[in-house]
Amino acid sequence: MPDAPETDAVRPFSSDDADALFMPLLDLDRLAIAVSGGADSLALLHLFADWQRRTARAPQAHVFTVDHGLRAEARAEAEHVHRLCAGYCLPHEILTWAGRKGAPNLQATAREARYTLIGARMRALSLSALAVAHHRDDQAETFLDRLTRGSGVYGLAAMAADEADGPVGVRILRPLLDVPKARLIATLEAAGLSWFEDPSNTDLRYKRARLRRLGLLLAEEGLDQARLAATAARLRRAADALDGWAERLVRDHCRVHPAGPAEIAVAPLAEAPEEVRLRSLSRLIRATGGAEHGPRLEALEPATAALLAGEAASRTLGGVVLRRSGPVLRLWRERGRTWPAPLDLAPGEDGIWDGRYLVRAPVDGGSLAVRALAEAGVEIDRLTWPTGWPRDAFACAPAIVDADGRLLFVPGLMAPRAHQGQARVSRFRPFPPEVGGAVRTG
Repeated sequence: MPDAPETDAVRPFSSDDADALFMPLLDLDRLAIAVSGGADSLALLHLFADWQRRTARAPQAHVFTVDHGLRAEARAEAEHVHRLCAGYCLPHEILTWAGRKGAPNLQATAREARYTLIGARMRALSLSALAVAHHRDDQAETFLDRLTRGSGVYGLAAMAADEADGPVGVRILRPLLDVPKARLIATLEAAGLSWFEDPSNTDLRYKRARLRRLGLLLAEEGLDQARLAATAARLRRAADALDGWAERLVRDHCRVHPAGPAEIAVAPLAEAPEEVRLRSLSRLIRATGGAEHGPRLEALEPATAALLAGEAASRTLGGVVLRRSGPVLRLWRERGRTWPAPLDLAPGEDGIWDGRYLVRAPVDGGSLAVRALAEAGVEIDRLTWPTGWPRDAFACAPAIVDADGRLLFVPGLMAPRAHQGQARVSRFRPFPPEVGGAVRTG
């Protein structure tokens, strides 16, 4: 929706305002909404519930609250959201994080856990997108955060209103991204709704709180949240244009093996503008290695230069080996100090293995496990190896084994054995659509 004039920043949302806000959701059938109990997400919940009640074509919604177990009050706050959802006739689940609470970067670890828990339930319930309550103030803080990290165009573009490949592969929708927080508060006050405050929001031990304080100083110089968010939006347009170019480059000149490795022609990569070249490689590294984010620019830039300069150059970046062999650059998942963690699946269960593959066990079969191929201890003479590739490139290929450890299937290397039904294996974070044909096999 267009930016509200600053004089309207504290005006509560009307029904017409909400209609415009949620119009993009009409294309969805079922979605998830993340609600913590804070002002932002409660405003999202309240506005959505009222809009859904008035709109015949509104999607069905399922609300999730994650109790991270970090504060004594968290459970009571989650139960408060549960009662509100009951009043709105919206299904609600409280998900509990049982992870380690002493992580070095606790906020980032909790965020990852939150999306992982919600993402798993979304797959189980066939929910296509997750609506979150990030607003304009958050966008301005994200811009400043990325600026302190020396980010390029993509980082400074901050958050997208519709992020197709968000955390753990979830499609993230941010309908409030152009809305100032003050207007959300005004909407809750007009509705007579109370909310909870998270003490960490003002705790200066956390960077977000310090950036919030910095934002007040910048606003005195005319660089307020509206201008920061507008700058991020303009950079988002530039990033989207560059992304389209990078996607075409990868689609036209990259080949991918079902077991994981990829290769791309060096010549078109070298001829592309540097920003497009870096973005293409960043996307390939992320998809090949399964990391949540691509490598940082300060590491990617010199590695790319070295790979283009030497016909036999090799680098490791973002958990991925990049090895040039004359006219092609090959990429594969690095083994690292330890093998990718195994994934055990009961009949009918699904799960994400190594951030790269979504695996679903057949309902009518026995339990399955996914292991790295080189760790599975299988008979490699049964495999069909691609020509021109070192076998190390397939060490971390997904090997599907049964409860007795017998190899059943390796995508592109071994056809499935008969097993009372067949496991479904697909790329969790796909390469660009219509990417070139599979790597040739011998």
